[in-house]
Amino acid sequence: MKFIRLSQLIVNPLQISKIIVKENSYHMHLNEMTGVILFGSGGFGSRTLDLYKDTHPEDYKVVSEWIEQNTK
Repeated sequence: MKFIRLSQLIVNPLQISKIIVKENSYHMHLNEMTGVILFGSGGFGSRTLDLYKDTHPEDYKVVSEWIEQNTK
């Protein structure tokens, strides 16, 4: 497993629940564990990472290449 290295963040691909692909943008939904899981307490949430081709061109390119390599 390879991590996805972005300019300000390193993403574990196992944490990605879905990627919404739109024209010139990616919206990555990342799973996050919140609280402590002990006898049913705690839970899971999600965070969305939005990458736009015009404002994050390097990160957009990295994610584009990762999608291309991993969806063959």
